[in-house]
Amino acid sequence: MNTDGSPVYKSTKNSLWPIQFRINEFPPEKRDLSENLMLAGLWFGKKEPNMQVFMKPFVQEMYDLYHNGFSWQHHEEVIETKVITLNCVVDSVAKPTLQGTTQFNGYFGCNYCYHPGDLIDNQIRYCSDKFDDRTDVKIREEMLFCTSQSTTVSGVKRISPLYVLPNFDLVNGFVIDYMHAVLLGVAKLTVTLWTDSKSHNSPYYIGKKVDKIDERLLNIKPPQSITRRPRSIKESVRWKANEWRAWLLYYSLPCLIDLLPVAYLKHHLLLISTVYSLLKTQITATELIDIEDDLFFICEAV
Repeated sequence: MNTDGSPVYKSTKNSLWPIQFRINEFPPEKRDLSENLMLAGLWFGKKEPNMQVFMKPFVQEMYDLYHNGFSWQHHEEVIETKVITLNCVVDSVAKPTLQGTTQFNGYFGCNYCYHPGDLIDNQIRYCSDKFDDRTDVKIREEMLFCTSQSTTVSGVKRISPLYVLPNFDLVNGFVIDYMHAVLLGVAKLTVTLWTDSKSHNSPYYIGKKVDKIDERLLNIKPPQSITRRPRSIKESVRWKANEWRAWLLYYSLPCLIDLLPVAYLKHHLLLISTVYSLLKTQITATELIDIEDDLFFICEAV
């Protein structure tokens, strides 16, 4: 399930918020087709929706579809089906409103553990100290307590609008938003660090080599499966998410080799490898363990 706001007109502040979902039991090649993307709700207005109000009809319907289910016929067989919401994919702005928690830039802003955060340069940062993981059982207890006591508990502020969704995990059910976290987040940040003149004293700075990067980048002829042609890295501030995806997975290695210092290039290659592996249609449990180790190393090496 997903919801996100999209501006309707450039001249006004009105935005449209759909509730969308896919049916997990479809084969992968059909699951991602646009005609199989279902619309469950729609909000239009000048402000972000009140999630308690917006999500209530959807949650009620899902509650009924789980407890009462529905019947359908396949050939001569009548099948009884019950519906479960497996996960919720939203950006870092919508997530706390749906989870009932503090936003990512506040204390206890991590949705998955109890790291309180450290104030560094007027920003909340998360150092590599290990803290206990949040659990569905514990966060539900905290929601009830903070509501009854009108207080905040470890970043939990209120009861989630999805609280009564049957079998929904209020911690791990909110999966990582790959587009914002990786493409518009880490991939964009690394290019900014490498090329911004503010980093001119840093060992990874390659701002004076952007013309060479552009020479390589603009000579790449991508296949038809990549819909946008490469744009200058000098325009990267305006790149869309699919341009960052193409840069990260396909363009960055040939563009950076012999230009980015070896240690930083190897670090970047590990990021490419882990993201590529996680985007595969099939992945083994052993691969997931290795990827988790690699991601910890990537974060700790920053």
